[in-house]
Amino acid sequence: MKTVHDLSREELDELKMAYYDQLQYTDDADSFLCYDAIPNSVIFEHYDGISFVNDDFFCNCESED
Repeated sequence: MKTVHDLSREELDELKMAYYDQLQYTDDADSFLCYDAIPNSVIFEHYDGISFVNDDFFCNCESED
């Protein structure tokens, strides 16, 4: 298991996309123009205390050739 601080760039980007999607249904929808404008510090704070495993992220799935 790993914390939000241990995530790879790709995993962190997936969390940013998920967080951005969540914002679209709140009053904070206009906070960020796109997911990659979200600072890491916002993601670190929002997901603090959550443990992740590799299977939590699509980017960790092996591609089928």
